Amino acid sequence: QTDSCQLQPFEADPVEVSQTLVTCRFEDDFCQWKFDPTGQFNWTRHTGSTDSSGTGPTTGAGDSPFYIYIEASYPRVEGDRAGLISPYISKPIGTMCFQFYYHMWGGNIGSLQISTLQNTPSGIQQNLVWERNETQSKQWRDGRLNLRNIPYNFALKLDGYVGSGWEGDISLDEIFLTDGECPPTDWCDFETSFCGWI
Repeated sequence: QTDSCQLQPFEADPVEVSQTLVTCRFEDDFCQWKFDPTGQFNWTRHTGSTDSSGTGPTTGAGDSPFYIYIEASYPRVEGDRAGLISPYISKPIGTMCFQFYYHMWGGNIGSLQISTLQNTPSGIQQNLVWERNETQSKQWRDGRLNLRNIPYNFALKLDGYVGSGWEGDISLDEIFLTDGECPPTDWCDFETSFCGWI
């Protein structure tokens, strides 16, 4: 069996190609994102409530049917990680905005991390660029991340970590990559930036 590849026209805009490679709503599949083989388990694509009460969403973001999540119940143990990796993206000329929706609600939420995997001359370099820990809200939240000053081609890596118990389902949905700075959000927790409020 061979993996299929999507050919791009010679004159294709690298920014538009990158946006196409990363964008995913998870309605049909995982698009071009791949499971990280070094993780202890994988993200699950799902519709409706998760299998555990007291954690997880009831629908996808914006009432869409499907989303992805990590199931924190047995046989998972604290610290287990599920990773998802995007295709490699051409080195950006300017800032790019990575936008996504996340849901982190439950008594045993672990951690959600976003990293870049930069293809440097000395090998792949992983840099953590965004992180949230413990329960955040019983609703989908809009995450926006400005990707600046990345000197190499890179991939995005989404890691969900299991917390201390089964009420620890973490979900993601509606992933997009756009050119330019992220627009300000209506809500900000000021964990990593001012969210464009300056």
